[in-house]
Amino acid sequence: MDSFLAWVPTITGNLSFATIGSAKIPNKVFGVSRDFNGVRFVALSQKRRTTDAQFNKIGNALNLLREREGQSVYTLLGKKGESEGRTTFSGVCINLIPEQYEHFKNSLNLLLENNLSAQSFEDTFNNISTEILDRMINFKGCAAKFELDRDGKIEIEILICNQGEAEDVASQMFFFIRDMCHNHQHHTPTSDTIIDVVPKSDGEDAWRRETLYSLNRWIIQRKRTKSILAYMDAKGVLAYARAFTELHCLKSEDGEQFPKFLWNETSDSLDAGLAKAKYGREEKERISTVVFNRILPVVVVFFLLLGTFTDAINQSGLTSQELIAFKIADFFSKNIIIFCALIVGIIFYEFRSRLSRQLKFDIFRVLMIFRFRDVFVILIAFLLALIAIGYYFVRFLS
Repeated sequence: MDSFLAWVPTITGNLSFATIGSAKIPNKVFGVSRDFNGVRFVALSQKRRTTDAQFNKIGNALNLLREREGQSVYTLLGKKGESEGRTTFSGVCINLIPEQYEHFKNSLNLLLENNLSAQSFEDTFNNISTEILDRMINFKGCAAKFELDRDGKIEIEILICNQGEAEDVASQMFFFIRDMCHNHQHHTPTSDTIIDVVPKSDGEDAWRRETLYSLNRWIIQRKRTKSILAYMDAKGVLAYARAFTELHCLKSEDGEQFPKFLWNETSDSLDAGLAKAKYGREEKERISTVVFNRILPVVVVFFLLLGTFTDAINQSGLTSQELIAFKIADFFSKNIIIFCALIVGIIFYEFRSRLSRQLKFDIFRVLMIFRFRDVFVILIAFLLALIAIGYYFVRFLS
């Protein structure tokens, strides 16, 4: 079957197998990690979306309600061992729909018994691994073997692929295993497709080049957003890019030169961009403070006071300018709640980056999967909203 290579990010170059599955995000539906005489056994299951695209809480709810995507349960059974003089973590990985996963749940629960001896636990662990692969033929799912090195290099061999393309399945298997081994610090934990799998048949040099390209592209992409958090994330991923270069790109199998990236100069550029973004934010906060603390309260109080005299004014003798001022004061006095809501909306927009780092991206991704009928309904709703706004505007002028 097809085999694929990828890299589980490690900043130290020496992954700790003892911490596999210890991350709080993403949540797991089953997890056990036991050590017997220096041999680590790990069994983990996690319910995951069928895509690794980023939709925050609202987007996830919309997709599930509209049946745009489902969920699968990924299960990993692996243990620490030796391979060609290297310390590795290897085992099997499967994915099933939640209903089919229930068939294996009772077998996995056997590993939770505390009174098992080292030999009994290992026998039970090996029997479950064999049973899972044997029974996978009768299920609509996928299975693979994997081998993970201390330096983060992982090889995934697809054994059973009952749905989808082998490379797509390998990608999702990799994302699951990586999430179990790696804490997401410089990007959102709900989605991370910075690094993907590369077919082993393309050669290890192709895998090294593609991984370098992927890391560099992401750094440049984040740098161009010009936000403080983006610059900080880019600096964090830059550290991983340097680690990958040091671990895997010092020599080539065919003597071909790897792409050279000027990491030091890139870091200097990020530092400069970060300093500029911080200055811009401080200046923006200063202006916002003046607007919200001084100007807006005065404006609100002014129109409130002015509005109290509008009913007593005789409009017949007013000039056009006085009439406009009268209409504005009358409008704000009668719609003060809407005006206050507008202020709250402006404040929310001002601090939106603290609530969601990918708000526009999430909305765009959700809209992209709507059908034509959905787009038509949205357009109708938008037109109705415009008509309502126009109605109130005409009413205001009259």
